[in-house]
Amino acid sequence: MTARSLAKSVAFALAGFAGVLVVGAVVLRVAVSNQDVHAAVFSALGRDAGRSFAAGNLRVVAWPRPAALFEDVAMRGEGPATFTAPSLTATLKLLPLLSGRVEVDELVLDQPEITWSVAGGPLVPAAPGGSAPDIRINGGRIDIDGPDGAIERLEDVTAEIEHGSTAITLSGTMRLRDEPIEAYLSIGDAAAFARGARSAVRFKMTAPAATLAFDGHAVFNRTLQLEGAVAADSSALRTALAWFDLDPVVRGGLGRFALKGDLAVSGRQFALRDASLELDGNRAEGGLTVRFENGQPIVQGTLAAETLTLTPYIVDVAPRRTGGWNSDRFDTSALTAANADIRLSAGRIVFGQASLGHAAGAVLLRGGRLSLTLGEAEAFDGMLRGTLELASNPEGVELRVDAVASDIDLDRFGQTLFGARRFEGRGALVVGLAGQGASPAAMARSLTGEVKVNAGAGALTGVNIEQILRRIEKRPLAGTGDLRGGRTAFNRLAVQVRVTDGVATCDDVVMEGPAVRVVVFGTASVGERTLDLKGNAGLVRAAGAGFELPFIIRGPWDSPSVVPDAESLIRRSGAAAPLLERAVRRDEPAAAGPSTAANGAVPAVEGAGGLASDTP
Repeated sequence: MTARSLAKSVAFALAGFAGVLVVGAVVLRVAVSNQDVHAAVFSALGRDAGRSFAAGNLRVVAWPRPAALFEDVAMRGEGPATFTAPSLTATLKLLPLLSGRVEVDELVLDQPEITWSVAGGPLVPAAPGGSAPDIRINGGRIDIDGPDGAIERLEDVTAEIEHGSTAITLSGTMRLRDEPIEAYLSIGDAAAFARGARSAVRFKMTAPAATLAFDGHAVFNRTLQLEGAVAADSSALRTALAWFDLDPVVRGGLGRFALKGDLAVSGRQFALRDASLELDGNRAEGGLTVRFENGQPIVQGTLAAETLTLTPYIVDVAPRRTGGWNSDRFDTSALTAANADIRLSAGRIVFGQASLGHAAGAVLLRGGRLSLTLGEAEAFDGMLRGTLELASNPEGVELRVDAVASDIDLDRFGQTLFGARRFEGRGALVVGLAGQGASPAAMARSLTGEVKVNAGAGALTGVNIEQILRRIEKRPLAGTGDLRGGRTAFNRLAVQVRVTDGVATCDDVVMEGPAVRVVVFGTASVGERTLDLKGNAGLVRAAGAGFELPFIIRGPWDSPSVVPDAESLIRRSGAAAPLLERAVRRDEPAAAGPSTAANGAVPAVEGAGGLASDTP
């Protein structure tokens, strides 16, 4: 084809197109009335009984495309959606105009204010055979209402709704709760979906705080039903929850979050199967169901994980650097936020300084009462089973702990639970304690119950009782300063302690070793973390009775003072007997004071020169 013939072809095509436009313009002016255009637009928007469409002014133009320009439009009455807008542009199909028919190709709403009642049906009506026009929204606002009132408001909505032969696709940008989001929704069979039948559905929403995607099927018949694959992702779940005014109830954690699984939704019931969850570095697999009763969620499920780190979610009850318990008030909102029944298994669970291995248990939360049941787990290099119950009350929190541990590492146990390392070795433990209070400090002062410990070969750290006894046996008044340091080996340790209102009473505490035997009695304040104990330590000899010495343990848990009984020391020294008699007559009350024993000195003993603090 030559250039001249090509130019002629283009000219004929343009002339033909111009001719069609001219004919269309003539038909538009002569054969099509404003009432026809109004009716066509009303039909495209979803004409139905009980609905009305009104416009303040209508202007029909033919160039560059046939279009109807409406001003001050309003769609009111019954139906899922109503709106008002300052302007609406309806682009008309050209070919139907040539035969005198009006068909709308596209609708453009500028700054509309739309109200959508989700109980009334889909926002956009479906038309058979893809005859519905495409719809564009520029800078609009959509108020979403439910049966109980307003649900959400979307602002700065710029979106496009495209109709295929059977499908509807919605895509665009908007602001939700002052955050920009991008959304996409595809309904495979719009007509079926509109009449309450099953249809393929794809959805994706991207926001600064989170991303949510769904690919499956849906039915909308008074309530929404979904079935398909779901995926959610958030770099900061706490931020995403706050975006929807949801309080995560726990003060720590809730950073990185990811979820994948098969989702089934029926009204206000959700089921997640074959799920993979990630939260704050924890990964778990399993299934969950959620339903709502009286506005409160009920969660049930089974989860399994390799490692769970619960430290960020645990209330800090550890002692302060000053030596006292944490006095911050418990936050009990988590106990009443939901009801739950979850079965959990993990290769390792970490919380604070403690960890459990190969743990299997259950979490039951109902009516503000939390029950944690541990079937069996590896703990402190031994085995542990037990229950922990927490309940919210007007005074704070009620606590109940029942636990049985076997073959545990006593050093790790003491360091983890009490912040003190006093015993080496392995043993068995039985704990039954209850208390209540508004803070960890108040809880410690209210504890009541019983603790039993039995151990085989091990050692008491922080003091060498055998060395002390042998030194005092030889020189009763020399070297009796601070006797801390060293370790004392034992073959058997038996502890039975009664706890009442935060005060532990030692009923039976016996430590027997190859060289010494120690019996302890007295009290220990759990609330104040102090000791006020007395005991008797004796050297074990093969023949006859060994040397024995009463002693006193007083002071804070972390660094108690262990000193011999001063009167016993002086009585064992014949040369000091007159001094003792004068001291007791002159200052007997002072001799009995706590500070006396704690300092390892005998007050009012004139000429004694004090007690040496050197160590041989």
